[in-house]
Amino acid sequence: MPKAIPSMQALRAFHAVARFGSTIKAAEFLNITPSAISHQLRKLETTIDAQLVRLSGRTIELTSAGQRYALSLTSAMEILGEAAVGLDGTEPSGELKINCSSGLGTFWLSKRLGNFSEQFPQVSINLVNTTEKTDIYGNEASFSIIYGDGVWPEMDVELLYAPRFYPVCSPRLANSMQTLSRPDDISQFRLLHHGGHSDWAAWAAAAGAKKLNTSPGIVFSDINHSLSAAIAGQGIAMGDDVLAEESLANGSLVRPFTKSINGQKSYYIVCSEEKRKRLTCAACIDWIVSEFSKIRVNQEYRAP
Repeated sequence: MPKAIPSMQALRAFHAVARFGSTIKAAEFLNITPSAISHQLRKLETTIDAQLVRLSGRTIELTSAGQRYALSLTSAMEILGEAAVGLDGTEPSGELKINCSSGLGTFWLSKRLGNFSEQFPQVSINLVNTTEKTDIYGNEASFSIIYGDGVWPEMDVELLYAPRFYPVCSPRLANSMQTLSRPDDISQFRLLHHGGHSDWAAWAAAAGAKKLNTSPGIVFSDINHSLSAAIAGQGIAMGDDVLAEESLANGSLVRPFTKSINGQKSYYIVCSEEKRKRLTCAACIDWIVSEFSKIRVNQEYRAP
């Protein structure tokens, strides 16, 4: 237990050092001297009776206790910031770290985030891709957008969209498919897989392509790579109505067949209940939900 409540000056000094990894940069950020930073660090360590930092050459490093304390302090600082926003009635502000799967971040979210920034210019956005469960449950991200099964115990989980999947390829490749009249004819071309063969196998079964061998081809661990390969004319990939939306609209991808299937998983917002209540976090989540609702509306006017 701490001997007393740490001063805000000491907490701000440590928070800046943890952020920049340097007493000089922390001092510049807070507009005080490096010696004042060092003094506040010693004062904080005395107050909580723990070593938080150690010198390593010309740099300063956090101890394991310091790393844990920095995580807790970051969360506390965010809460204080949100509390101030709520009191004076101003717009959402502060830093927002969104943890988003690679494909969705590249082909969908990154192309829309500017619209959110125009609505909330006081919010600083940091888009990251660390979607392991240990990262989702960690304190770093404000919330995560994940393609998964929806099972994240003790987290606030909101379904965004269940995508539909279908083959996509470049127009140049499609134009060469003069003999492509039945789903089985896809076997003449290279298949591009994402993470395995299950999506292609499911589509072949639904399309009645009994002679289509879905095992050959190239397997990519990242959906960015498989869709990029399809755009480059390297083969036929399995796209969906979220990630392939823009490429289909601008003509860099086409659908050789209209048959589509339900995905095995869905897109979800995953967030702690505590962070979901914060003004800035809630504003961004509500905006993302609204953007996904537009996809559902658009599908009503598209061929099945």
